Amino acid sequence: VLQTGGSGANPSWTAVSSDFVKLASTTVSSNVSSVTLTGFDDNTYASYYLRINNAKTEVTGNQRGKISMRVQTAGGVQSGGTDYVYSIFYNYRRWDTDSNNSNTSNSEGASSISLHDWYLSGDDRQNTDIYFANPQATDHVKIFHCATTAWKHTSNGGDGPYTFSPEKNTAIYQSNTALTGINFFPTGNSASYIAGGNFSLYGLKK
Repeated sequence: VLQTGGSGANPSWTAVSSDFVKLASTTVSSNVSSVTLTGFDDNTYASYYLRINNAKTEVTGNQRGKISMRVQTAGGVQSGGTDYVYSIFYNYRRWDTDSNNSNTSNSEGASSISLHDWYLSGDDRQNTDIYFANPQATDHVKIFHCATTAWKHTSNGGDGPYTFSPEKNTAIYQSNTALTGINFFPTGNSASYIAGGNFSLYGLKK
């Protein structure tokens, strides 16, 4: 930006100052087994925002899988059978039967955090917002607020389509261990790869 130098002084160019900083970003254009974002610095950032844009798995039959989440520590990606607790709530409309419904999906001990309660249809994409704070702390568990949008899903070609409110998820990694990253991977409907999408991590300065 161009900054004034005061009365009688020449202006000068300075760097743009921002309290909202992109820390990491990965765009997937061909099949990968997972995506991990790193770059935490709790001394600088009060909280973090992670965005998944238009992610997808490969198509199996007439459906795709979905993208789920795990944390990474100094010991690697954590996938123990009781590492995570989460609770998802959402509303949806099934248009072929003109019905409005609500649903919950909960786990008291899981090996990952589910970000989407359904598989994706072939032309659907997953968009998710994730907020969290102090991932490097060692005095408390790690709490995540997640919201995923899905505009349409047809489970087998014979029902639906469906439209959803954002699927809101409060999720917890049940350990005081400091995190070094967030890992995303495909699951459901025999999915083996993340086939597309952008994954970005931002920090909000103190």
